[in-house]
Amino acid sequence: MTIFLWLAAIVYILIIILLVTGINRNRQMPIKFEQESVTIIVPARNEESSLHECLNALVDQHFPEKKIQILVVDDFSSDQTWTIAKDYSKRYRHITVIQRKKDTSGLTPKKSAIAQGIAASENKIIMNTDADCQPHPDWIKSINKYFQENVGAVSSWLVVQADHRFLSLVESIDSFSYVLIGAAAIGWGKPLLANGANFSYRKILFNRINGFEGIGKFGSGDDDLLLQKMVNDTEYKICFALDPEAAVQTRPCRTIKQFIKQRTRWASKTSAYSNTLGWLLIPIIGYLLLLIFSPLILVAWPQWSLPLMVFWITKFTADFFVHAHFRTRLGLKTPVLSFMLAEILQIVYLPIIGLWGIRGRFEWKGRAYIKGQLKQELTKK
Repeated sequence: MTIFLWLAAIVYILIIILLVTGINRNRQMPIKFEQESVTIIVPARNEESSLHECLNALVDQHFPEKKIQILVVDDFSSDQTWTIAKDYSKRYRHITVIQRKKDTSGLTPKKSAIAQGIAASENKIIMNTDADCQPHPDWIKSINKYFQENVGAVSSWLVVQADHRFLSLVESIDSFSYVLIGAAAIGWGKPLLANGANFSYRKILFNRINGFEGIGKFGSGDDDLLLQKMVNDTEYKICFALDPEAAVQTRPCRTIKQFIKQRTRWASKTSAYSNTLGWLLIPIIGYLLLLIFSPLILVAWPQWSLPLMVFWITKFTADFFVHAHFRTRLGLKTPVLSFMLAEILQIVYLPIIGLWGIRGRFEWKGRAYIKGQLKQELTKK
């Protein structure tokens, strides 16, 4: 057991080296002389509290207005989302609002909204963000330069804005971990993860792989499941934009209940993940189990305290410096004590949410899902 613990620490260091190397393999692209016109899809359901900030960030982009089309797709909102969006469309000619139509193809609501937005788009490049997000002022310009002729999709940073609440810091660190893993996988040429709040691709590529066909029944997955389809079915290159200007910020969850629901929704699609990601999850689960049961191991076999302590220190130190390094690039702080507490909590809730997600029973924005699939569709009041 002692040898196993020492080996586990060494292997973890190697994994971190592979992670950092993979992220750094994503090279910044040269500036293109010709800027592509883009269509930004913003699916929105009951987002009256955040839509103003999102649309303000989009109309303030440092990019020629004539090359931007902003499509807000109202997903049967029962609040003032439609009214707010229509008001912006009257003030800005490049903003259009459409009402999502009832879908008969089996797509879940958000995927249906995105697909209908893409069908209504006028440009070759589709950029996706959420109604509770605020892209950097140079977001379009930064992502745009990555679309060389052989590039089909571009993923980039999603940053959860941590506030005074400890839960928001936990969410910020947790979310950033997924982004780092996704960036490293793309750097190694094995794209696995993306986030729909900052995911762009060619319209022709989306249509070429038949959009969300085959993955449309899941309540989540308009990003990573679509990315995995793109990798398998096309010869286009996938890029990760390292530029801080390519980042999109989003609000943290307001309550623990909302946080758990969000993570459960994400976990509900894991049955559709590629085999590569499935194999990747095995060592992650193994490390989590080792960390969870380490107090019991320490009580039963105190002679293993040193290698066990080394393993814990190795994990926390490596994780902290990786997070701190890349978060600093984006102008974010990483308090040491808060980071350690957040990691301990993450070790506890990840297995629980993962198992609960496989069950796939949750509610999100007034809709009920079972096994990750929509149980009840609500209509506009």
